[in-house]
Amino acid sequence: MPDARTGLGFEEAVRRGAAYAEAGADLVFVESLQSEEEMRRACSLIRAPMMANMSDGGKTPIRPAKELASFGYRLAIWPAMAALSASAAIERAMLNLKATGTSVSSEVPLFGFDNFCRMVGFEEVWAFEEKWKDVLGK
Repeated sequence: MPDARTGLGFEEAVRRGAAYAEAGADLVFVESLQSEEEMRRACSLIRAPMMANMSDGGKTPIRPAKELASFGYRLAIWPAMAALSASAAIERAMLNLKATGTSVSSEVPLFGFDNFCRMVGFEEVWAFEEKWKDVLGK
C-alpha cells in the first residue's frame, strides 16, 4: 500500500489498511508508523495479518521480532540491514587498508576464501565446467 501515514496521517492509513483487509488482502502493510503505540493500534484495528517494516533509518521504531509478534504482527522485514552492515564492514576494511597498506588485520575479520566460494556457488559452476569441459573446449 502506498505510504498514506506520512502524507495523510495515521487514521487514514489505518482506514485504508482496514479497507484492504475487508477486500480480502492476504497481508496488510501500513508504512511509516511512527511509534509503538501506532504499531499496536494498527494491528488491533486492521483485521488481517500485518507486516512490519524494520528499515533502519526509517520512521518506524525498530523492535525485536518477539516484540513485534506481541503487538500483533505476523511478518516483519529488515530490508536495509544487510546492505547497511555490509557497507559498514567495507568502509572499515577500506579505511584499515588505507591506514596500514594491507588486508591483514585483527580489526577486520575476513570471510575465508573457500567459504566465500561455496557461499556464492562457485562449486556448482566448477562442477558444471568439469561436466561440460569437452563441449566448452576446456
